[in-house]
Amino acid sequence: MVTPLFAASMADLTIERIRALAARPDQVESQTLEFKREYSSSLLKSIAAMANTYGGMILVGVNDRAADGEDRVVGVDAQSVLDQIVSGCYEKFDPPWEPKFIPVPLDDGSGRSVIVIKVDPNAAPRPLLMDMKAPIRLSGRNASADRDRLLALAREDRLAEAVPMGQHVMSPQIPQGKDGSPTADFIFRTGINVPIGEAAAWRPLSERTLATLTKALNDSPFRAPCWASATARSTASITSGEPGSTGHTGPGSPGTPVARNRRDSRWRPW
Repeated sequence: MVTPLFAASMADLTIERIRALAARPDQVESQTLEFKREYSSSLLKSIAAMANTYGGMILVGVNDRAADGEDRVVGVDAQSVLDQIVSGCYEKFDPPWEPKFIPVPLDDGSGRSVIVIKVDPNAAPRPLLMDMKAPIRLSGRNASADRDRLLALAREDRLAEAVPMGQHVMSPQIPQGKDGSPTADFIFRTGINVPIGEAAAWRPLSERTLATLTKALNDSPFRAPCWASATARSTASITSGEPGSTGHTGPGSPGTPVARNRRDSRWRPW
């Protein structure tokens, strides 16, 4: 299973995945996705609009339209553009606030990068104002909130809101054989499914880290079948990395479980 790009960890957020997204002929800007070739003041408005709506992702260094014979992924000078974005967030936003930025280097030796901006509406101080207005996101464009929408944003009960995106993970189902008996001993989860505060938010393991974990388990004493009788229904959760560093806006799981097969005692992503 491939983690959605918005929920991907830093290790999985590669230029190959960004190129694949940009190359899709049906991939257009939406309420939760925008492409920017370079920095502009409209970029700040898009950040505020996504924060006041459903959140989303902005890719800076990617053309919003594909031209014949041209690569949509052009990259930018990451440090220079990041300085402009951060300065703009603190100069233009009321209250000052900045989303999460992840520079992803190009693979052509140019020294340029695509900057991935992840906007989590649950982490933003809503309503987030810009030039005394509250931008909101429509389908592929920005607009200003009307009076009713602005009042609704101002009246939000922040304590009663859902936990940050990506933290609602369905409980795992241990695979069973035809006779109903479990065929796995353990399931390791890269997430949790209890409400927690922003400061305790989890970050998923990367797919490469997951592969390393799987190999380590297969090479360890945990592979021995003697564990099967005592731990057939044991489950565990594991967390990794910094607080509050992931989320997603659409269908998809923020992490991949690992299960051990009862018959051959090998671990594999499940």
